[in-house]
Amino acid sequence: MDIVSSSLTAISLLWTPLEACCFYSEKLEEIARTLGYEIEQLTSKETDVKAEISSGIVNQRKKLRSEIQLWLINVEKLVAEVKQMETEIEKCMKGCFPNYLSRYRLGKQMVKGIDHVRELHAKGVFTNGLFIDSFQDSGRILPTTGLLGDRTFNRVSKAIWKVLTDTNTSMIGVHGMGGVGKTSIMMHIYNQLIKCKIFDLVIWVNVSKTLNVEKLQLDIADATNLELSEQENVIWRSTRLLEHLQGKKFILVLDDMWHKFSLEEVGIPQPSIDNGCKFVFVTSLMEVCRGMETEKEIKVDLLTKNEAWDLFTTKSGPIQSDEIEPIAKAVCENCGRLPLAIITVGRAMRKINDKRLWKNALEEIKTARAEIVGMEDDVFTRLKFSYLHLKDDHIKSCFLYCALYPEDHKIDVAELIEYWMAEELITEVGDREKEFNKSYTVLGTLKDACLLEDVGSDHVKMHDLVRDMAIRIAREGPRLINKSGMKLNRLARELTENVERVSVMDNNISILPDYPNCQKLSTLLLQRNPLSENLPDSFFAHMKRLKVLDLSKTGIRSLPQSVSTLYSLRALLLSFSKLKEIPSLTMLKDLRVLDLSHSLLRKLPDDVDKLKTAQIEGIHNNFW
Repeated sequence: MDIVSSSLTAISLLWTPLEACCFYSEKLEEIARTLGYEIEQLTSKETDVKAEISSGIVNQRKKLRSEIQLWLINVEKLVAEVKQMETEIEKCMKGCFPNYLSRYRLGKQMVKGIDHVRELHAKGVFTNGLFIDSFQDSGRILPTTGLLGDRTFNRVSKAIWKVLTDTNTSMIGVHGMGGVGKTSIMMHIYNQLIKCKIFDLVIWVNVSKTLNVEKLQLDIADATNLELSEQENVIWRSTRLLEHLQGKKFILVLDDMWHKFSLEEVGIPQPSIDNGCKFVFVTSLMEVCRGMETEKEIKVDLLTKNEAWDLFTTKSGPIQSDEIEPIAKAVCENCGRLPLAIITVGRAMRKINDKRLWKNALEEIKTARAEIVGMEDDVFTRLKFSYLHLKDDHIKSCFLYCALYPEDHKIDVAELIEYWMAEELITEVGDREKEFNKSYTVLGTLKDACLLEDVGSDHVKMHDLVRDMAIRIAREGPRLINKSGMKLNRLARELTENVERVSVMDNNISILPDYPNCQKLSTLLLQRNPLSENLPDSFFAHMKRLKVLDLSKTGIRSLPQSVSTLYSLRALLLSFSKLKEIPSLTMLKDLRVLDLSHSLLRKLPDDVDKLKTAQIEGIHNNFW
């Protein structure tokens, strides 16, 4: 190749036209080989460029530079010209006698072609890249609706913005119960982040309910204009993703998170003060925040009462009737200040002006919320995810047990834990202190999942819709009947053969049936009922599996002899009752808690000392 180049230089400087003609004729094959080599180098370069273009143009936000388009056009033209030359060379070489004039013309043309090919190949080094900067838009604007509750939104937004602008905080958790508006708030903040251009990249990814690392990698890549192949393995994708994000200041919002994951496994650079990157995890589970080692957690609370009403009327339309307004406010109140429920019910009642329809809606939302259009699919399904993601069946059972309490009831934590332990829902059997510790851990898990909420230091409560969801789930499994706080005067139909847990606390029941057949019953909660002084003698005769019996704050003065046959009983709660005497309890070998505090009892049975100390730990009375 060098001989041809040096010879051509000599031709241009020293040789006569005749000598040049002889040279082109004699060296034609060598010149053709040089041209073939150079065009091969150019087409190889063209192939690489097209492959890179194909990779980048998959995402429509990448735009090819004009100079690249022009270069490709010129390459295509030049390749076509060279092919034409090669065709003419073949014809020229076929004759027995060389045509020196044709050889001269072709040789000279090919030499110019070599120069053009080399020049075009040199221009194929694109120092500015093939595309106009694909990150000129830091992110993709998300469609949003109006915000839910100005004061609540402003308070939460202000807290989130404060953390986002804090250079010392990189990992942020935004949490709250399902349907409270976490996603809506973060979508508005996300769009503002794009407009502010604080970050090179603003990334939003919706994480699937069942965490899939491969899908997460592909979604992040798609949001940042990186093409990853599904055929590549997880490690290779993580390497490419890491290289792609390295050096960029980005914020990644991961919405609807239910599981922790490894940043390293996915291929995401660890956010730090130095790189200025930030993560926001939007979740219903505080456990996820802990698992991702967030530095700051912000809880999205329920709307205020006024905000709830404003949102409700926005969806239902103005309430113009003075007769309907108090009913509509009661309907709204029964949505529990949860935005998703308010929106769903408000839409179902939109532009309804019939007072009877509003009264029916109020009755439905009190007794059968799921019957309201959209409640099952939009509200209960979302709330149920928090329940489904509880770690094991024991924790799920503890949660469902809370559904035995009345609506909006402040649940005494100590009482609830006694129930759990007596029902053997806590697995640390045999050590009361360990069981208490485990119980408080379970309680914390339920609060972290927004299934229970604190009310002071010693009480918790269930949101009305969470309670409805729990009752619906409980009905699918072991038979649970909750008629607490429903102004019942009698107890009969509730005590059936297959029922396992019954709560009729806080009613007006005074008389109990004589001979209920409840062979599977394990919990019976009768507290705060004006029961008659003497219970039927045979009331407990067919309750051999009963573990929890609560007769606190009732009018009973004595227990029937049949209580002595409750061989499985583990908790007998009689506090604040009018009890004056109890039968022998020595047959209750499994009894763990006997609560006689603040009763009228002044004397215990003579054989009470036969109860083992371990079995009566936690006993209270008025004279010990």
